[in-house]
Amino acid sequence: MKNKQEKSVVVLAGAEMFDYLKEKVGERKTRTEAYSDLLDKSLTGFVSPFLKKQEYELQPYQCHVTISDLATEWHWHRATVRSFLETLETFGQLKRTKLVKSIVITMNVQSDRHPETTVVRQEPDFAMQLQEALSDWVVGKTTSDEAGKICGQVVRQAIAGITESDSRHYPDSHIDAVSVHAGKQEKDIRNIALGCVAQAGKFKVD
Repeated sequence: MKNKQEKSVVVLAGAEMFDYLKEKVGERKTRTEAYSDLLDKSLTGFVSPFLKKQEYELQPYQCHVTISDLATEWHWHRATVRSFLETLETFGQLKRTKLVKSIVITMNVQSDRHPETTVVRQEPDFAMQLQEALSDWVVGKTTSDEAGKICGQVVRQAIAGITESDSRHYPDSHIDAVSVHAGKQEKDIRNIALGCVAQAGKFKVD
């Protein structure tokens, strides 16, 4: 065990995230344990034994699993697993790539090996800021107008941060590359924001 090579990562998670992960009576594995299990699987590039014949090239911090496998391993209902993964994605902790009978999960972590990876570093923090603002709206602490102003400010700050970062990392001779790269990331930011708003709206209705 002492010779095992470990990867150093930083996970972006606020207090609200860990409130959600608190143990709930009736579940064999706690949410914290399930979350930790997903981290372990993504760091080792875990592939479900039932998917060995299915070709899918995993990227760093990805694992390839099925809902049934996780439900069996965690002793949860499949619907609970789906809801758990959906909520973690809303919190910006992971991304799901849905295949026909399986899911590729990408955990959003920071690695000391990739300090310049802007997307990995910014998206979870950005989504968390939106989630915090929207959670106050869901529970009635803020009005729709107030939540909209806060979310708009968060989006504008994220876009401004991308523009500033690209300007530092691309030379002047590659101004077109800066524009294309910034445009793609701005689109990603807006899509994340729309997803968070849609999810919060669902909780508000429920």
